[in-house]
Parts: sequence; structure tokens; C-alpha cells
Amino acid sequence: MESLGHFSSNGSIRWKKSDIWNSVHGILFVILLLCANVDTQTSAKQCSRTLQFTGTDDEKGIQNVPVNCDEGKIIWKGLQGAIRLDFHFVSIPTDFRACFKASALETAAKISIEEPEKLAHLTVLNGTGEPAIEEFCEDSRQKNLILFIEAANSKAIGTITIDYMLERQTFHAPNSDDMQGCQPCSNTEILEKICSSDFVLKGSMDSVAFRKDLQLTEIKLNIKKLHRQKRSVFEKTKGKYTGSVFMSSKCGAKYGEGDFLFVGKMRFEHAMIRCVPRWRDWEAIQREAQRTGTQYCELD
Repeated sequence: MESLGHFSSNGSIRWKKSDIWNSVHGILFVILLLCANVDTQTSAKQCSRTLQFTGTDDEKGIQNVPVNCDEGKIIWKGLQGAIRLDFHFVSIPTDFRACFKASALETAAKISIEEPEKLAHLTVLNGTGEPAIEEFCEDSRQKNLILFIEAANSKAIGTITIDYMLERQTFHAPNSDDMQGCQPCSNTEILEKICSSDFVLKGSMDSVAFRKDLQLTEIKLNIKKLHRQKRSVFEKTKGKYTGSVFMSSKCGAKYGEGDFLFVGKMRFEHAMIRCVPRWRDWEAIQREAQRTGTQYCELD
């Protein structure tokens, strides 16, 4: 049976109606993709906001700041007291993952997640000398997530910046995290994420190294074929694409010989791996999907 669709030259997915309606699974998956596309359009609307308090007695306490976007930036100046950033998924109330890039300039900041009746400490950024930057992700299973930030600066100078991205998730197990997770993807997950991920490429590993500045593992690639990318993170020089992908350092990634299929999602400016089967395994998965009619989209 033919696959349900294929990527067009601009990287979008074209679906064949006759094939879709012949597969109940296909229909359900297309619905999920359409919902994901709505979420992507919503999150693509960048929302930036600058908070600058005047230093009155009322503003030296805790400021509540609702965040009504799925992607954007909060810049806090005139640092007094603390702020509560209340995130929720805008498109529809749902479980979600929130990823943050926090930076402190000429100040220090203590960042926590507000839980029922307590604060769960996440990190301290000490930007009193060199600027301090850190990335982290947190999951919300309660329809909202509150980031509590305290400025360790009584002189109200410096800047704290929070870049954020929210992504709808369905959590099947505690602490599941398919953006930073270390568990291999199932065959079904690989087939689905090829259609919905930000980049798909065939390549081999040039090197694997821990990046202390990012707290991530960087895998430099020898890219054999770039099937898809939503942003120009992999650049073409002398007729060949180059670039790196990243994953959580907790996964203990090691160098591997041979070709792989790299499938992933952008997190800020970093290409984060979601699935990375060996190429020969992907070819076997693809053949079986073609035989059973469960290949949702083709690679160019």
C-alpha cells in the first residue's frame, strides 16, 4: 500500500485523501497533526514583555504576572522582591512541557517552581560578574506552571531574562520527557515524529562532547542527506550540510559508527534529538510500515 502522503519541496506534508480514508489509524493521526499545527501556529506568535517596577513599597513584594502566550520572552528590570510567572497552554487547557532559557546580567537570581504549599528550588544564576545563562524544562500535569523568581539584588539594578517555549504533551508515565528523554523511540513513535518534527536527516557522528556552557551533549554530524528542517540550523557550505544536534547530558550519549536517522525538535537555537535509530533499523521499520499501510509520510 502507498504511504498516506509525502513532503513537498517546501518541507510541508501532502496527504492523499484516498489513502487516508482507507485507514482509520490514518484518519486519527491526521487529526492529531492538524491539532499540533494549530498549536504551532499559536506558539509561533512571539510574545515579549518587559517588567520594570518603580520601587514603591507595593512593588517590593511579590508581583503576579500571568503569561498568555505559548512562546516568548519576559525581561525583568528594576529588580525588587520577586515575580510569579504563571504559565498555561493558551490554545486549550492541557498538560504541557515548558522549556526556559534563563539569564541574569549584573545580578543574581534564584529560580524555583511553585508547588502546593512549597517552592521547589531549580537553580541559582549568578550574573554579578559574567552573564549567567541556563536552560531547563519542566512538565505540568496541572494545567499551569508557576515559575518563582527572586532577585538577589537590593539595588534594583541588572536584568533577568526568561525565554520560554510551551509544548502540549500527553504524559504516560511520571517524569516522561521525549525532548530530553533517554529511552529509544518505539517504531510507531519514529513514524509519527518523522511527520511532525522540526528536522529529519541521515548522517553519521563526527564527535560527541559534553558542553559545560549548555549542560548538554553535543553531537557534531557528517550529514549525508537533509530530509527536512523548519529553521536553517543546518547550513550548506561547499555543497554539504553541516551542524550539530544536542541531547540531555544525563543520557550518557557515546560515539557510534555508521549511519543514523536523526529526528528532533528545535529548543530555542538548539536542535534537540527526539529519535535516533540506526539507518538500517529505520529501513526495516519503513519497509514494514509500507507493507502494513502505516507509513504516515515519506522522506524525500
